[in-house]
Amino acid sequence: MNLAGQSVLSALRVVLLRCTRMAKCQTTSANRNASGQSRKEVTISSYDVSMWIMEALVVLLVGYEVIHGRLRERTEGKRHTQIEKRQSALFDLIARGRALQRTVPSSREVARVDSWCSSVDAWKKDVRGLLESYSQKAVAAFDEFSIEDQSRDFRIAPGAWPHHVHLAGLIEKLVSIAEKPECYF
Repeated sequence: MNLAGQSVLSALRVVLLRCTRMAKCQTTSANRNASGQSRKEVTISSYDVSMWIMEALVVLLVGYEVIHGRLRERTEGKRHTQIEKRQSALFDLIARGRALQRTVPSSREVARVDSWCSSVDAWKKDVRGLLESYSQKAVAAFDEFSIEDQSRDFRIAPGAWPHHVHLAGLIEKLVSIAEKPECYF
């Protein structure tokens, strides 16, 4: 049992001990019965009862707050773990995207353009599928993309240039999503 549960149990023990001590203190010797033995009567005032009820309510309130706090911590811990896993998966996809960026075909490697472009399309499909399993907000942010007017880099093969620019923008979007998980997940 954890520390909070032990403190609630010890508070309950204290309340019960007080109740029994109060009852013992208020026992008085009363009339003797026919055999000469004394009979004990327990007198409990309404003030004593109200104090017991108040103490019991305080213990219940403390117990509720402890249990509620533990449940909230547990929920937040699960959410934090889930977000960390999602971020890890996104950072893996970002690394794959950056690897694709580094392997863009040069202007001398025109034969490799089609396979590289299909790799970019497959990466984009993987990212979109992962984001769809997480949140529609993330998919919308990822799909909201506008290509800025960039001057063409002549070192990159002509057929690969549009995919390269698009890939760079998508990686930036994915980084933005991964850095602000509380907005999207």
